[in-house]
Amino acid sequence: MRISFILQTYRSLEQIGRLVDTLNRGCPDSLIVITHSGPRDGFAQLTREHQVAHVLPAVPGRGRFALIDSYLSALRWLRRQNTPYDWIVLLSEQDYPIRPLGEFSATLEHSAFDGYFYFFDPSDKRAASSGPMVWPPREWEDRYLFRYGLLKNDLSTIERALLRLPRKVLGLTRNHRLHTSFGLGLGRRADATPFSPGFRLHAGSYWHVIRRECGEAVLDFVDENPDIVDYFRQVILPHEALIPTILLNKKALRISPHDLRYFDFSNPHHGQSKTLGPADLTPAFASQCYFARKFDMTLHPTIFDLLDSKVLG
Repeated sequence: MRISFILQTYRSLEQIGRLVDTLNRGCPDSLIVITHSGPRDGFAQLTREHQVAHVLPAVPGRGRFALIDSYLSALRWLRRQNTPYDWIVLLSEQDYPIRPLGEFSATLEHSAFDGYFYFFDPSDKRAASSGPMVWPPREWEDRYLFRYGLLKNDLSTIERALLRLPRKVLGLTRNHRLHTSFGLGLGRRADATPFSPGFRLHAGSYWHVIRRECGEAVLDFVDENPDIVDYFRQVILPHEALIPTILLNKKALRISPHDLRYFDFSNPHHGQSKTLGPADLTPAFASQCYFARKFDMTLHPTIFDLLDSKVLG
């Protein structure tokens, strides 16, 4: 059995290299593909100093479809190589294993499921408010029933504060929204959506573990349904809905809501989970997950030695 790790990275080459080296030591037969939205001069360093199959350029854009585009480019590269592998593990540079990778490989090899990631029905108030990714009321409507035009890429703290009142006023209307978490977006309620009883909207964690067949299913759906893909290009945070929606509407696939990755969304900041420090390792280890996020080498440089002692022995 072989695992393909797809890493979506953008900044710290040192942290990326540390993650790649640990993956290669723990899963020596793995296939690692990186989509990197940072400086191009980092490509050569990653391939020269670390065992990486390929590095692809990516366009930065948090909260936008660019993240999905770079993932799709990695899937297409893997398809063109026709290299044998069995599972896809999607990671960011701030993910890191927290249990022995040999155990992780054995779990996947004997798994009865086709994929693992946390998912829920966003229109169900109880489901949206009780899981590890808590969404406030109407969050799913504001994200996925409106089509947004991007007016500005980034906003300062002052600009966001000045726009708070107009954002709240538009939030009281039926047909318009102002979104300020990922730049400035002006939304208008969609005249029609792709969602129906036969194609239900699902939401969940973008960072997933899926069989190769699921990755192929995602590519096939994207190629066969350009109108639906275009719709998702104009929503907020499409990555937390598109792939869950594609896979969970395929009844033949068995997707487990048990996420194999630990994260802490108890106090999110602009949609970001907590950056984990040494004090967070106890609940992370107790979760029995195989990976965790997010880690930051500049904030907690010694935490990676603690993790490696757990992962590699």
